Amino acid sequence: MVGFVKKNFAKHRVFHNLDSWNEQAINWIHRTGNFKIHNTTKKRPVEVFALEKRHLKPVSKIVEVSPTNNSITRSVRKDTLNGKQLGHHKISTEKGKLIQDTKHKRDRTKGIDKFIERVIAYFDDQETAKNWIEKLRKTYPRYIRGQLQNIARVSKNTSTSMMKRRSVNVLSVT
Repeated sequence: MVGFVKKNFAKHRVFHNLDSWNEQAINWIHRTGNFKIHNTTKKRPVEVFALEKRHLKPVSKIVEVSPTNNSITRSVRKDTLNGKQLGHHKISTEKGKLIQDTKHKRDRTKGIDKFIERVIAYFDDQETAKNWIEKLRKTYPRYIRGQLQNIARVSKNTSTSMMKRRSVNVLSVT
């Protein structure tokens, strides 16, 4: 839908102010956007929307961001967090950029040592695996958790016979 509006409505129009732009957009939707037969579905969007409308849920809250306000508050269920702040992110001025903290995706409930033990268990030659992972930890201490997560993810998605071959190949490369 966004591409359709960009390539058809917005392509040759000049933006003067938001009110005139919105007014032109609404007129275009009523005149063209909703009433032309879609090439793939062979239906008018206004007719399809009438069918889908009953399945839509109402928006509970719209958050408006002013240029002076640099944060957006999100509601989180009380039963899991007891009012703790999960994170703090700056709003990007770049269009379409995903803002996230990689710490939020990591399992920090267990220490690195326990994580290393769990990852080493995936390999047949556990002593070689342990030495290799310890060397990796000393060389790149900042990235060890991410590396262990990658090894664990690949190990879970790989058959045991493939892991035996991979462990020999990977662990011998130092």
